[in-house]
Amino acid sequence: MNLALRNRHFIRFQRTKPVKMRLFCLPYAGGDGTVFRNWPALLDESIEVVGVEYPGRGRLFGEELVSDANRLADVLLDSIRPLLDLPFALYGHSNGAIIAYELSKRLRGVLLRDPEMVFIAAKRSPSLGKETPISNLPTQEFIDVLRSYQGTPDVILNTPGLLDVYLPVLRADFALGENYEPSASGPLDVQACLIAGAQDGVTTSQEVEAWRTLFRKTPQFQIVPGEHFFMNTNPSEVASIINQFYQSKAA
Repeated sequence: MNLALRNRHFIRFQRTKPVKMRLFCLPYAGGDGTVFRNWPALLDESIEVVGVEYPGRGRLFGEELVSDANRLADVLLDSIRPLLDLPFALYGHSNGAIIAYELSKRLRGVLLRDPEMVFIAAKRSPSLGKETPISNLPTQEFIDVLRSYQGTPDVILNTPGLLDVYLPVLRADFALGENYEPSASGPLDVQACLIAGAQDGVTTSQEVEAWRTLFRKTPQFQIVPGEHFFMNTNPSEVASIINQFYQSKAA
């Protein structure tokens, strides 16, 4: 049986040539595994892109929403084991960054497996303290914030029926980041690359760079053109960073 059929938390974008590394991609608030569907065309053909699906989102819409990062990392740890037969890396964008970080801790502590690289993108470091809470704002104020982030499709924000369906998901996603408490295992001893958007109006490059203190090895730090969702608007820049890393490992 294809692993994808047994692994409901992961969408595998299959390759026609042999895969040498898997890239697990963890989405931002309001996103799901399909937001990475265009990445295979930009990445080295030996990299298999695997979009991560959270409970209650994407294909798993309707399941109980998980709004605790540590609990979510535990859930994904149980599902990821069959896909660790190859070298792998993690990419987390915005809220996905904290899930990538916590999942990496568990991979090391429980399964004794380290990712080749953890890519942390467009996320304020939890070392700077709690985020400003918005998940419990009144509906219209919450919608106004979503519009300012420019990540939620207008068709959702402008369609009352759709909005009623998606608001609980979006609130749970933002609560996930707001309530996050790093697990107490100390700095993570893996290679990391921190990526910030030069025009990001949500998270500053300094806030992204502050993740340095949460890794034992000094991470790489990259600034790419784009706003908060640069993985969508400027994916070739992100792909170039990932490809350079992969090619350096393969050399």
